Amino acid sequence: MFRILISRFSSLRSSNSFRFGGYDRHRVDGVQSAEKTDSTTGDVTGYDKLDYKRELQVRREMARANPQTFLPEVARTLCILADLQQTENDLHAAEQGYMEALDIYLNLQTYKHEAARTLMSLALLRQVSNNFEAAKQNYQDALELYRELSYSNPITYRPEVARTLSRLALVQQVNNDDATAEQNYQEALQIYRKFAQTNFKVYMPHVANTIDSLAYLQKARNNFDAAEKGCREALLIRRLLARNNFQKHMPDVAASIFSLADLQQARHDFEAAGKNYQEAVQIYRELARIDSRRYMPDLTKALNILANLQQPREYIMAR
Repeated sequence: MFRILISRFSSLRSSNSFRFGGYDRHRVDGVQSAEKTDSTTGDVTGYDKLDYKRELQVRREMARANPQTFLPEVARTLCILADLQQTENDLHAAEQGYMEALDIYLNLQTYKHEAARTLMSLALLRQVSNNFEAAKQNYQDALELYRELSYSNPITYRPEVARTLSRLALVQQVNNDDATAEQNYQEALQIYRKFAQTNFKVYMPHVANTIDSLAYLQKARNNFDAAEKGCREALLIRRLLARNNFQKHMPDVAASIFSLADLQQARHDFEAAGKNYQEAVQIYRELARIDSRRYMPDLTKALNILANLQQPREYIMAR
């Protein structure tokens, strides 16, 4: 399998068809932050991009004399530098860094975990750059590696399989491959549910997030009954989580209520939608008292929708 990946990766590297621009961090959950840690001690450091460039130069020189030992360090430093470049919106440089690191990991052949992780970073960069075809291929390659790793270590890598399936499904939605996207969300959900049975606190938020994504897709496919069932389950899960940590999970509760209300409005169940929008407004008011800059836009949006909803029904249905 590594030979196939290397061949596919080589053809990508020689291609100039990559598209950049349109970088919107808010559209994709989980943009990776640069890890600023010392490579030997693991301690947090004050490294910046120039420091990592100097470190990369040193690692390259060491790798010339001892590639087996130091090429992995070259790849690791390339990834950290690419993370920093991505946060500065230098997407072309970040992409080149991830690609070189991936080339190293694939050719070393014993760094499957690192190769999969780099593929995920590269896929996410291409996804937020709207280069969805390349992102889809990277996610598919990462998925193959994580599946392979999960056979010998399911506890560690089955959740990574689920995470990759969810990311891949999102790209497939953009490409209008809704049927395959739904299958991937369902498989991811099945994995997260299984892990949540033994670790509710860690994996139940992932269950709720995946149900939300699946419900959004089902709504787009006009499967309103399944979508509403999913919205209600995600809301129930988030209410349970919020009992123990209000500030962390209540924004998700509000978002779930908002999604449910939006679906009910689309089904012309205006009375139920109005009640849910009102509850969302109450929660956003409370959250805005804690952090007005973050939650005031959500409060304003909910208030505007609620005001429109309270107009005569004939006007709303005619819009």
